[in-house]
Amino acid sequence: MSKLILHVGTHKTATTTIQDLLALNRKVLSDHGIVYPKLGPAGGQHGLVTDWIELPAHYNLPGGAVAAWKSLAQTYAKGDRTVLLSSEEFSRGHPHRFMDLATVRDICSGFDEFQVVCCVRNQISFLQSLYLEVAKNNVAVPWKQAFNGAISRHLALGLCLDYNDLYQHLQRGFAPEEIRFFTFEQAIKRPDGIVGELLDSIGLSHLAPDLKPLPKGNSNVSQDPLAAWASAQIAENASAGAPLLAIARRVLEQEFGKDAKTTVYTEEEKKQLIRTFDPLNRKFEDDIRKTGHDLNIVWPKPNPDMVHRGDIKLRYWIRLSRALYAASPKLHK
Repeated sequence: MSKLILHVGTHKTATTTIQDLLALNRKVLSDHGIVYPKLGPAGGQHGLVTDWIELPAHYNLPGGAVAAWKSLAQTYAKGDRTVLLSSEEFSRGHPHRFMDLATVRDICSGFDEFQVVCCVRNQISFLQSLYLEVAKNNVAVPWKQAFNGAISRHLALGLCLDYNDLYQHLQRGFAPEEIRFFTFEQAIKRPDGIVGELLDSIGLSHLAPDLKPLPKGNSNVSQDPLAAWASAQIAENASAGAPLLAIARRVLEQEFGKDAKTTVYTEEEKKQLIRTFDPLNRKFEDDIRKTGHDLNIVWPKPNPDMVHRGDIKLRYWIRLSRALYAASPKLHK
């Protein structure tokens, strides 16, 4: 029997690590009847969305995304192998920018079995991780703009923060019993981490001992939240580079201690997110339980030692200014 498995993210749930690990182990997977195709330059198959979602040009596939889906279906749907595809872009559910899952299901209707697996995380962690990702790779979106959009539209950078909307998006192409969710917070507590949780969810846990680990550990690790935020205030219309981030973090350590854990939130912003999304999460969890699976999205536990954005006072900015001055030889001339 043929089977199509879609790992759909979401964003910032170790997807790059998972995709790089699967790509590294293509031969191992193939030996067990699992096809993890190489489509494009990345570990994941992001090019399969580009007929609907604009991505950087290097992700584009020859002939386009629909042609690639048709090729996969023609090659594997009538066989006895499992095709595993992974892209967090599959889960992008913006009302005007999403993948047409109904069309994908129709193209791939020849497969005997379907499974969609998706990892979600609490919105406090999710929103901050999205902000840090953009701050690392592009000009940072102003934090208040990102936060207010999350509260008012339940979206962040075009991604669903209301997981009921995400669930509805996935059901455009797949039945509830074909969709399986798990939480990031629970998965990372496992000895084998999120990869182990994913393999369990798709019935491939027996492969774990055979998979080679990534030589450099996890991919695409987030940066320090407050260092990224402070650097964005200085860089403003440019992307903050590694030297600026390092100085911003060093000054944070001078202010709050070497082991300081930070967050871009204020205490009130956290409370506001919980008031907004906790009822929506409970509804989502109830709907998932109707499929026979348990799900529990948990909020971060209060940490009295956490350094919040509201803890940044004038002294920090003075220290940071002095550190930047000392690091800029041209200013001493």
